[in-house]
Amino acid sequence: LSQVKDLSVEQSRVLARTGWYLNLSGLTSLDDEAASLLACHTGSLNLMSLRDLSEKGGQSLGCHLGPVYLALDQLPTRVAAAFEGARRANAFYPGGAITNSLGMVFALIPSGEFRMGTPGDNGEEYPHRVRITRPYYLGVHLVTQAQYERVMGNNPSFFRGPDLPVEHVAWDDAKVFCEALSRIPEERQAGRSYRLPTEAEWEYACRAGTNTTYSFGDECEQGDARFSQEQAWAPQQTVPVGSYAPNAWGLFDMHGNV
Repeated sequence: LSQVKDLSVEQSRVLARTGWYLNLSGLTSLDDEAASLLACHTGSLNLMSLRDLSEKGGQSLGCHLGPVYLALDQLPTRVAAAFEGARRANAFYPGGAITNSLGMVFALIPSGEFRMGTPGDNGEEYPHRVRITRPYYLGVHLVTQAQYERVMGNNPSFFRGPDLPVEHVAWDDAKVFCEALSRIPEERQAGRSYRLPTEAEWEYACRAGTNTTYSFGDECEQGDARFSQEQAWAPQQTVPVGSYAPNAWGLFDMHGNV
């Protein structure tokens, strides 16, 4: 493989299924689709001769969970920055993370057990133990209006802005969005399929290993989330996704923005 100068998409797909160390040190060019496929490979990647790579390709390779050997000083600055940014983001998530063709980042949530529900007689679900038997991926950020519009061709939001979270979306609309996202050719080729999390999966990820009322404690205060329009200090509209601090598992805006 060290003598290979370029890879077809089909060759990349085959190599992505292996767990070997891939010595592709002679590879000089890699298109976006092939880069996305190689990012799914579980072994080390030697790509020291790679020169022709887009920002999108750099971001995809940066999400590879194993070692990736690149001569970053030989790549365009923006491509190297995209790669390194994705590597830093990936390192933040203990289980790893992936970035899809729309630039949406998904963190791997580990399996485990937690106490689901709210203590006290306040009409909420009574606390009980729930076990999540399999790890799953969950979006790090709320879906932005730009991402929703790119997939669905419309934007139902009242507050407008490409980096603001999409709102005025019903459960059925969100389900249709997941189905449409799954049909995007790049996502199908990468073997990715999307769905809404179950109530238990969402609460487990929101709590992020904590037993407090909120993932950051028992009180939700100014700067923690957008949860009230009645206070003078509260934002009167949604804010760009990721504006509030993430929880312990790197998930943003879990306690309110929309």
